[in-house]
Amino acid sequence: MTILNCFEELNIPSSYWCQTGDEDCVLLTTKIWRRELRAKHALPSWFPLHKELSSDEVQYAVREHCPPDTSWTLLNLWSIPKPGEHLVCLPEPSSDGTEAAGTYAVLLRQVARDNFCNSWRRVATKYPDVYPEEAERRPPVAMVTADAALRELLRRVFGLRPAPVGGNGGLHSPTAEQGDDQRPVGGGGVSRQPVIDVAADGLQPALAVLELRRSFVVVSDRSEFTLRHLADFSPGQLTENSRKAVFVGYQLLRALAELRRRGVPAGDLRLSDVWVDSTLWLRVRPRLAGALCSLPAAERAAEQEGRVAEQAERGTERDWEWCDGEKMESEENLSFLTQAWSCRRLSNLGYLLALNRLSGRRFEDPAYHPVVPWVSDLTGRRGGWRDLSRSKYRLNKGDEQLDLQYKAGASADDQVAHHISDMLSEITYYVYMARRTPQSVLCKHVRAQWVPGEYPTSLVRLQAWTPDECIPQFYTDPEIVKSIHPDMADLELPEWADSPASFIAGHRAALESDHVSAQLHHWIDLTFGYKLTGMAAVRAKNVCRHLAESSDTLRRQGVLQLFAVPHPPRQMALPLFSRLPPAEDEFNSPGCDPEASRAAVSDNDRDSADPEEASFVHVPTSSVIRLPAGYQPAAALHRLEALGAFVGAVRGRLVTERRESGGAVEEALEARRHRDIYAWLCLMAELCSPAAFRSLSDSAPLESRLQAARQALASPAVPACLSGLLPLVTAAAAAAAAARPPPTVAALLTPSLSPLPLPPHVEALYAALAEFGSCAERQREVEEEVGATGTEAAAAAELWVRRFSARLGPLLSQLSDAEMQLLVPPVTRLLTARATSVLAAWHVFSVVAARLGPAAAREVFLQPLLRMYRRDAMTCKSMKLFHRSFLLHLAVRLGHDAFIAHFIAPLIEAAGGCRPLTTRL
Repeated sequence: MTILNCFEELNIPSSYWCQTGDEDCVLLTTKIWRRELRAKHALPSWFPLHKELSSDEVQYAVREHCPPDTSWTLLNLWSIPKPGEHLVCLPEPSSDGTEAAGTYAVLLRQVARDNFCNSWRRVATKYPDVYPEEAERRPPVAMVTADAALRELLRRVFGLRPAPVGGNGGLHSPTAEQGDDQRPVGGGGVSRQPVIDVAADGLQPALAVLELRRSFVVVSDRSEFTLRHLADFSPGQLTENSRKAVFVGYQLLRALAELRRRGVPAGDLRLSDVWVDSTLWLRVRPRLAGALCSLPAAERAAEQEGRVAEQAERGTERDWEWCDGEKMESEENLSFLTQAWSCRRLSNLGYLLALNRLSGRRFEDPAYHPVVPWVSDLTGRRGGWRDLSRSKYRLNKGDEQLDLQYKAGASADDQVAHHISDMLSEITYYVYMARRTPQSVLCKHVRAQWVPGEYPTSLVRLQAWTPDECIPQFYTDPEIVKSIHPDMADLELPEWADSPASFIAGHRAALESDHVSAQLHHWIDLTFGYKLTGMAAVRAKNVCRHLAESSDTLRRQGVLQLFAVPHPPRQMALPLFSRLPPAEDEFNSPGCDPEASRAAVSDNDRDSADPEEASFVHVPTSSVIRLPAGYQPAAALHRLEALGAFVGAVRGRLVTERRESGGAVEEALEARRHRDIYAWLCLMAELCSPAAFRSLSDSAPLESRLQAARQALASPAVPACLSGLLPLVTAAAAAAAAARPPPTVAALLTPSLSPLPLPPHVEALYAALAEFGSCAERQREVEEEVGATGTEAAAAAELWVRRFSARLGPLLSQLSDAEMQLLVPPVTRLLTARATSVLAAWHVFSVVAARLGPAAAREVFLQPLLRMYRRDAMTCKSMKLFHRSFLLHLAVRLGHDAFIAHFIAPLIEAAGGCRPLTTRL
């Protein structure tokens, strides 16, 4: 069941939500609606509609993740299809193997017990006739239907029983009299109270869990970033401080331990399943649907054979297109997709869309929209071909301008040397879509004043004007040229196109032509491949600013390099290289003119997309063998070698129509607890070396991810703190043969046994940051209920600061300089928030700054402190900032020179009465 079906059943207007993933979407609603949802843990019987914005404007606000005003908020909806009524095993909650040993003697007993159990299982596997199945004494499990098991797992994870939604959808829009700022009388559903403690270690909390006819929907507060964003777009967060990577791994293990205690399998976790904030605090969301898939090996093999046979019946040419958010049919990795495209089993457009998907580009995001090349200047149906070995920006701007731009960036202190900023800017996207975009959105993103004549009037002019690449809609959607604005005409079509549909058909045919197919791999190298970095990028004048600069700030998008080797070309029709071998008399039969034979190949044959239609037949005039022009007997071998080199570089393997099963690795990963540990190892390897995983799709099987993890951790560039994970990943491949399972979560959490260099005080550090996160969430709920200026909000803020300060006292002396950086973001957040800034300055700043030292304290705390002194109006609580004892602390912790340079002026202004005093707390 797709997310679209879920919203149709929920009766939520389509303009108020936007899909952000295969299972996720963002919902725009009011805080009143959220508060009722949270209070009842069930769906309200109404849904708010904005009184001023049109549906198109609301939709663009959702896509930009920007609520219209402070009374609106964003929620995340996670859809989980119901798996069916087949029976599955549901393990009972248990704490076995999840709690670390308290003493060294207990630790040794646990290790001895684990070794004994592992040896027993090895012997039982080796001699199955001697050891019957009941001798394993498995933990207690219940056989239930898959739907019932998923319902129970949701209750265990989120502490909420799924609330059924009525058959009519459960939601009704408020009447015109109610508007969007009034609470209607009555509500839907019965109040559902948590049945277990929801303050769990590292699990994503939920506001409600809804049960539809064919799926479950988990509603939670919107989180901006995941570990996928951290690894892809902000790697400096972890590479510059290895202790952060260790602490992230520790948090993931704590979440696995909590899931194990509740009897919930984590599933094959991906980076996109782990939410992270600016303080590097994680929230894990288990993959429950995948965790229930427990088919026997024979059934899995039969299912795979059926899928391969079904694909064979469809034909060899498959367009895996996912336009407008549609899920891509294939779930294969980059090596499989490349081979399918190279062997002409996948269209050019389908392959380009698959590469866009692997790089994270989505149709719902104007700032990170999929890109495809402009293949011609549109002056003719077949002609005016573009040079695909050069970027569109280079063709538009010229080499001289790019050289000047590169030299200017190299000589500037605040810039980096680069040629391009991105393949497709947000403003260019809106110009492309100007005919289909509301006027208010265009005025916001393109021009503040509405001047229709300033937009390109024809497709030929648009292609010549833009320095950016094309978007897939110009190859798939005839509606893109039709204007919704009464004062803006439709885009003029090229002379060779009779209608929008004719243009789309001709443009798509040009993209799939042999001329483009033979050159497309050069464009792929420029956009996704090795010509994005290094000397290859410099020679191609394609150095991208995002990849050249080193930034440690969190980002939601950026240019991704999927591979670092030349991309193989597409197989083209070669003379005498049809699928059937040429007959011998084709070379030796007399009476054939070689020149006439060469002329027999028509232009249509050369441009044919089918290799069989372009076979060359030559009959020589004598017994002397006369080879046709362009005949290259080693071309096929060279093509295969190039493809093999590329597949090996992206950690894949050459495949035929059917791939082999995982073998021993698949058997070793059969136990769900082991899969959780292997998934954790893959997450840690991908965090330290994300480039090694970019050739894999987000849905790649765990076995493929393990192979990539082994090669990533074997690299010399891997941080030393993670080198201990390599033996575990290497042992995963031989685990079945040796019957040696991975360590338990408890062993991984124990500093003396863990492959991570966990310090003895890691639990105290985790408790301090957990206290910070819990109090921050409580403060947010109080401010939403009673406002930010009430007495209850002030009390919650004081409790937040005092509890965090109490945790820091005995901890600071044990932390290293690198570990102190983990405390800087939460302390900075306290100093920045208006409700906690003064209290944090008194109770937290001095002790943390004393541990950091004056230089480091100035770097991270000077600006937040100055903002407190520069506020327009001072409160009674703010007067503590001018107390003599606090000023002495400032002078000592920041240094006397910094104090005199920055704080004397605010003190003089306050003494002179330049800052008004308010009575607000």
